[in-house]
Amino acid sequence: AVVEAKGDPGAVVVLAIQPQPLKDGEQSKPDCSYDSDGKLRLRDFIKMFPFLVQALDNGGVVAIDEMDAAIHPVVLPELVRWFYDKGNRNKHNAQLWLTCHSASLLDDLHKEEIIICEKDRQGRTRVYSLMDVKVRRDENHYRKYLSGAYGGVPHLG
Repeated sequence: AVVEAKGDPGAVVVLAIQPQPLKDGEQSKPDCSYDSDGKLRLRDFIKMFPFLVQALDNGGVVAIDEMDAAIHPVVLPELVRWFYDKGNRNKHNAQLWLTCHSASLLDDLHKEEIIICEKDRQGRTRVYSLMDVKVRRDENHYRKYLSGAYGGVPHLG
């Protein structure tokens, strides 16, 4: 919790919410209804991280839905790069399958790794790979996607 310090309107005091001991040695649970969105996302990341590490350490596939919802946009591409690092971090050829809404990640992926989901006006979803679209390997996928060249960009109205 963040509160203003008494008598000093510019000062901020950060309070950590700790479980309070109850009778018989039990602990109360902190009231999480006031947690910030960032704190909730951090919890999601903490839950997801062991699966990433386990896949990298042992091999296999880790699939994470909306991975960008729990991770800062600068950190997301770095975590993806861990799976490309066959010499150091990913010695067992683990794979990361993820869904996200972060278009900026497109520049960190090869066209073979990008799948687009697009809803039509009736609410039906069409799923296709960039392999199904005429795309050069060296194109700026981020810019082309945002321009609508690949589809999958929502249209309001």
